[in-house]
Amino acid sequence: MSSAARSSLVKELRELAATSLQPLPDYQCLSGMPDALNDKLIVTMRDDATGRVAAFVSAVYMQIALRAGDPPRTVLHMGLTCIAPALRRQGLMVPLFMHLYIYLHDLPECHDGLWITSLAEVPSTLGKIAEGMVDVYPSPSFPEPSDVHLRIARAVDERYRSAMGISPDAQFDAENFVFRGSNPPGSCFRKDSEDPQFYHRDAEINEFYRRLLGRDEGNEVLQVGFLDWERILGSGRKHAQTESYTDEVKTKL
Repeated sequence: MSSAARSSLVKELRELAATSLQPLPDYQCLSGMPDALNDKLIVTMRDDATGRVAAFVSAVYMQIALRAGDPPRTVLHMGLTCIAPALRRQGLMVPLFMHLYIYLHDLPECHDGLWITSLAEVPSTLGKIAEGMVDVYPSPSFPEPSDVHLRIARAVDERYRSAMGISPDAQFDAENFVFRGSNPPGSCFRKDSEDPQFYHRDAEINEFYRRLLGRDEGNEVLQVGFLDWERILGSGRKHAQTESYTDEVKTKL
C-alpha cells in the first residue's frame, strides 16, 4: 500500500471512530505516525451507496515467545472495533470478524490456530471472547492460567501497553489479569461495567466479569485464549446463510 493510500485509509478510520470515541485517541490504526499500520491487520466494511467505511476491526500482531528458549510466535490482539452508530445491532460483527479469521486461516504460521488477546471493560465484550475462543483465561470455564497464558500476559504488561491503549499508570493484577485504572477519568474508552446495556446475556458469565471489573473503576480485563479453527469455522458455517459474507469466505467455510 502506498503512503498516500495509507494516509487516506487512516483518515477514513478516524472519521468513523470519531462518531464513537471522544476525545479521539491518537493510537492504534488512528495514529498519524507513518508506521502506525505496520503491525495491524485491518478489515473494513463499506457502505454500498457511499463507499465510505461503515465498520472496521483493527487487530495488532505481537511477537511473543510461548515457551522458554523458543523463538517468538505471532499472537494477535483483537484490537479496536468501530461500527457506524446507525448500523449497530444489525449483525455486522460476525461477518466483520469472520473475514479477519479467514485471512488468518490462510497464513502458514496460523494454520494450526493461534493465541489471541482481548482487553475490555464491559462483561458483554468479555463474554463474547470467552464463548468464541478456547482455553480463555480468565473465564468461568478456565480457572487457572497456564504457563503460556502467563507468558503472554507478562509480555503485554511489559511491552505492549501502548499498542493496547493501556495507561502507563495502570497497575497489573497478575493473578486475575486485570489492569487496574487502565481507563482513567476522561478516557474515551471509560465505561461503567454496571450499566445494564453492557451486560452479557449469560448470567454466570456476566457476574464473573463484573466481579473482576469492579464498579466504574476504569479497570480492564486482559483475556488470553486460543483461536481454534474447528470452533471458529463451525460458527461461521452456522451463520453462513444469514450473514453478509463474500463469496470467497463462503467457499472456505
